Amino acid sequence: MTERRRDKRVSSCFVPLCNSGLRSCKEKRSLFRVPVEPDRRELWSRNIKRVDRPLDAGSVVCERPFEPQFIKRKFQTTVTGELVEIERERPLLTNDAVPTIFPDAPSYMTKSLPRKRKKRNLCDQHLPAAKRKKGLRLEKENSAEPTQDVESEEAWVAERQRVSFGNLKMPQSWSKITLPR
Repeated sequence: MTERRRDKRVSSCFVPLCNSGLRSCKEKRSLFRVPVEPDRRELWSRNIKRVDRPLDAGSVVCERPFEPQFIKRKFQTTVTGELVEIERERPLLTNDAVPTIFPDAPSYMTKSLPRKRKKRNLCDQHLPAAKRKKGLRLEKENSAEPTQDVESEEAWVAERQRVSFGNLKMPQSWSKITLPR
């Protein structure tokens, strides 16, 4: 008969100066396995910065180094249109969880995460007021005459654009179409 070989998992926290999982620790904290993916494990190893031994598959990390947003303590589901939350027996880490808080270590080891941006709702956004050109505003302020109506100002801008576009030099492969007014 062949017996299944249990993986050798350490029962104390891998983080330096942390006593979670030891008999001397009075507090009971949740321990989480190290990620299986090599890139995520490397990121955890870089953040934890332990020199005396490498972070391997049998290592565990307690809940203290993780931001509260990374630990799921409740199971959420929708039943008949209502959101129901049930306490989990064991907390669960999110897939993007990374240890960043090290309270017993020197302050240079702790990195604060950037704040998450609020999601913008494009439907609720108000468009900014239309900007005016400085030149038009200065001309209006300097002139003693009453201001011209909007139609003549738009016609002046359109004529100005037509003249400036007429003088453009284009590549030979392009064609130029002038529409009559």
